[in-house]
Amino acid sequence: VRFTNLNINVPAKDYRISFVSTLVVGDTSEPFTIVLNPAAPTGIRVVCSPVNETAAVAFARQPVVDFVDKGGNRRHLTGPTPEVAVELLSSGANATLTGRAASVGRGDAASYTNLAVDKAGGGDYLK
Repeated sequence: VRFTNLNINVPAKDYRISFVSTLVVGDTSEPFTIVLNPAAPTGIRVVCSPVNETAAVAFARQPVVDFVDKGGNRRHLTGPTPEVAVELLSSGANATLTGRAASVGRGDAASYTNLAVDKAGGGDYLK
């Protein structure tokens, strides 16, 4: 028996297919893996965020984002390099983000080198 047009739309490891019949004993396939076809980048994902930084000093741990496809897989840029902007959200201290708040994506990531927040406080988020 041949089957055509079978497909699985969720990537995962160790899939098995069970074959059953009302006339003979069934069997199960060997385990196999489904992966996504490589796709163009469609979004960004935060890889590294600042943590417990000092006011008015460049973050010791600068943000890094990578480019991902719709399945969340890291993708390498092959076309134009986008600018990735960052902004400060929800600042309880009316703080300002300083430094170069945009980075040009290169290859598969965008990183920053001199971002800082000018005032101490809590509840700050980078977007």
